[in-house]
Amino acid sequence: MKVKVIVIALVLTGCAARYTQVYSGPELPKSDVAMIAGELQGTKPWPEFREWVVIRRVDGTEIDRVLGEWVTKVQVLPGQRTLEVNTDYDGYGTLMQVTAELFRSILNQTLTLDAQAGHEYRIRFRRTTDRTVLPPTTGIVYWIEDAGTGEVISGAPPASSQAPSP
Repeated sequence: MKVKVIVIALVLTGCAARYTQVYSGPELPKSDVAMIAGELQGTKPWPEFREWVVIRRVDGTEIDRVLGEWVTKVQVLPGQRTLEVNTDYDGYGTLMQVTAELFRSILNQTLTLDAQAGHEYRIRFRRTTDRTVLPPTTGIVYWIEDAGTGEVISGAPPASSQAPSP
């Protein structure tokens, strides 16, 4: 019984980590497509709380869940791409999860990029707070970086997340 559980866990983990193909036809070599992955963060002060970017739509086409999980990694054909993203998380109580699910569609943000064949991109995010208004408002800022160079390709990180200039 223990072996079956381990095998099932390994299979599910491997499937969850795969890139979801969002183009028609057979799977192409990595050198012919662009790979896009959402960022995973652990959030303090609760180390068991994790939050990650979910890719909801690519070029207007809704992305279905894979094995009951939201998609965090996609492979796309080169060219201009529009991504609709938001975040998902674990570590909240059930009531918070149900409430957040009701508001997910209004929290989506749209990013665009000119995807290059053979490149890998990372969708990053940071929570922000505007303390210039009362009550303070919070939000999430998303941007896309080239995973190889760290160059910002789309959007812009909040000022506190940008690397200092030399």
